[in-house]
Formats: sequence, structure tokens, C-alpha cells
Amino acid sequence: MREAEDGYEAALAAFREIGDVGSSARTIGHMAVVHQYTGRAESAERLFLETLALLRDAGQRREEATVLLNLAVLREQSSKYDEALSGFRQALELHRDMGNRREQGVALSNIALVLLNTGRLAEAEQEWSGALAICREIGDARLEGVVLGSLASVDALLGRTEASELRFQEAFALHRRAGNRHMEGVHLCDRALHLLARGQGEAAGAEWRRGALILREVGDTRTLADYTKDMRLRCAGAGVPPFDQSL
Repeated sequence: MREAEDGYEAALAAFREIGDVGSSARTIGHMAVVHQYTGRAESAERLFLETLALLRDAGQRREEATVLLNLAVLREQSSKYDEALSGFRQALELHRDMGNRREQGVALSNIALVLLNTGRLAEAEQEWSGALAICREIGDARLEGVVLGSLASVDALLGRTEASELRFQEAFALHRRAGNRHMEGVHLCDRALHLLARGQGEAAGAEWRRGALILREVGDTRTLADYTKDMRLRCAGAGVPPFDQSL
């Protein structure tokens, strides 16, 4: 990772020397992502903001929207939910102005996730429903699977068990068709936690282990660690052994 950072810093110096604002902005954006994924949230936010200023000066609106999304994700990870929502909505408006339909669906999904995480289920459902309509309009099965799995969790939280199960199965079919193993693993773990909440511990454990195995295979140890922490707390609350106890 240090080697990558050194390379970006050298490239940035060269771009600044020749006055290439666009390439400078992209390079700083790459540096921000490196900082984000190595746990340096404050410096990552500073770099994203520097990137945004340069992109706005250069009038590069599509890249501005991308950086707004990345910055909003960072802020969401830091529990800065109001700032995250603002960033996602700014990105959504830019993509609407440019007519980027898929990116609008992505932004709506991100908005919905923040709303879900702050307990605003009805609003989250509305935003994900908008994203689902876009996915079907443009025929994006991969994104549709992601949105359906999210809506399945909303259904489960609202007590709509039959609708939740139907949507999870639709999502799994789309994930497999699109080859999206990562989200298949995520949604298997989500479904496991909902099964546990309904008192179906044995089925939940089996579903969890399938999802956890996929997340390990695709190398997403961060997501798996977060889900495992949540799972252990919920298992303790339900009085059942953790699903990973025998792994």
C-alpha cells in the first residue's frame, strides 16, 4: 500500500507541474480511497474535499458525482448520517441532470441504506422502490438483485415475512445469474439474521455459514467481521450458540 501511495504522490507532483487539473483531481481521489480503506478517515475526507474543489473548478460533473458518492460512503461509515445523506442527494441531482439512469439507481440505494440505518424504514422503502423501477427500466439485473435483497430486509423488519422470503429468493437468483457472489454472501447473512429473529435458529445457522463462506472466498473480511460481530450479539440475545462457533 505504501508503494501505491508513493506512486500517486509522484504522479500528483508531475500533474501539478504541468498544470493538469483533471489528472491532479483524479490522483488525489485515488489517494483518498487508499486512506479510506486503510482506516485514515479524517485524511481521506480532506482529500475527497480537495478533489471535489478541483473537479468543480474544471467543470467535470460526472467525476464530481462519483467523488460525492465516495465521500458520502466515508461519512456514513463514520456515522455522519446527515452529511452522508446530503452528499448522496447531491450526487443524485447531478446524475439526474446528466441523465445517468443507472447511477441514479445507485444513489437512491445509498440514500435508502442511510435511512434504514437510522430507523426510517418507510422512507428507505420508498427510495429503494424508486431504485428498483430504474433497474427494471434499464434492464440492470445486477443492481436489481442488490435492491431486491435490501427490500427483502425492509419487508422482514416490517413483519412482512412472505414478501421478504419471495424477494430474497428473487435476489439470490439474480445474484447467481449476474455472478455477483459478494452480494449473494451479504444477503445470505442478512436472511440468516432475519431467520434468527423469527426463532428459526437452525435454519439461520445454515444460511449464515453459506453466506460467511462466500464472503471469505471473495476476500471481503471487513464486511464479514462486521456481520460476525452483529451475529454474535444477536445469538447471545436469542440464547443460541454463535453460528461460527464450530467453524
